[in-house]
Amino acid sequence: MLQLAQNKNNSTFQAKAHSLIGNIYFELEDNNKATESYKKGLELALAIKDSMLYAKELYHLGDAYLDYSDYTNAYKVLKKSALVSKKIGDSVTEGWSLDHLGMVHRALGNFDEAEKYHLEHLKLSTDYGIKYSISGAHGNLGGFYRLKGDIPKSLFHWKEGIRLANEIGDPIYGSKGIYNLISIYIDEEDYDNASKYLIEYISIIGHIDHPDYKSNISLFKCQIDYGLGNYTKANLECNDCLSIYKANNWKLDKSILKSLYEVNKKLNRHHIALNYFEKYQVLLNDEKEDKARTEIQNIIFNNQLATDSIAQVQEKELLNAKFQKELNKKTPRRI
Repeated sequence: MLQLAQNKNNSTFQAKAHSLIGNIYFELEDNNKATESYKKGLELALAIKDSMLYAKELYHLGDAYLDYSDYTNAYKVLKKSALVSKKIGDSVTEGWSLDHLGMVHRALGNFDEAEKYHLEHLKLSTDYGIKYSISGAHGNLGGFYRLKGDIPKSLFHWKEGIRLANEIGDPIYGSKGIYNLISIYIDEEDYDNASKYLIEYISIIGHIDHPDYKSNISLFKCQIDYGLGNYTKANLECNDCLSIYKANNWKLDKSILKSLYEVNKKLNRHHIALNYFEKYQVLLNDEKEDKARTEIQNIIFNNQLATDSIAQVQEKELLNAKFQKELNKKTPRRI
């Protein structure tokens, strides 16, 4: 596609091609190549003065920065995307830019600012009436309130997101919300509701031959049976999940390691339990290191915001002084 656009010497198509290539690299988790492609698309969009394409490329670039935890650059680019989108009346891109600004603040623990941006996205989405965006806004608020510890609000927003996804006839989109509901109910030890939503989840995605979905189902079954005291059954389900991880060469995450540790401990397989516990502790230590890095990023981020604010004030003062100087030239002095 890019080669074709270059052969035709069509800058608009070239910019869009770079955007699509960036999206592919983003899905492949190659953020360096993704950001490189987005920046090329951004340069072309700016050169041809296509403001809508420029705003979208800013959003994609900000999303990529956010994905690999470069919060300062993510904030700058997403803020610009929101401003450009608002100026040209692209409410969809503006809304998602605001939402991702909320994610930046959420990642840094600035919950008040995060909530403000997430709610702005919900309001804007509701105003322009696109149910996909309204559903997504509810889902991200569900994730935010869960992180904040407000479970009733989290459940409300997840359920609203699912309801809207079903209304537009896209249950796969809604299944992301169902996944989170199951996870919350397991954490809350409400196994009746967890089981109910797991049945719904399986009815939507159980036929899809994809390892992500299969591992999710196996792990949820393991966690629910463990909570209900069915340890032998939970062990089989945990091992089903483990085999999927191994077949795909996935790194074991905290959820599976914790479940394998707890199940084997209950079955008195202490040496196996200890092995998983040690691996689980390694991830917890990594998480603590990540938290420390995030705190450092937060300091850098806040310092950058303060620097930007000072620069904006100085620029405003210079503009005011220049305006006053021009005004004085045009205004005759009284004698």
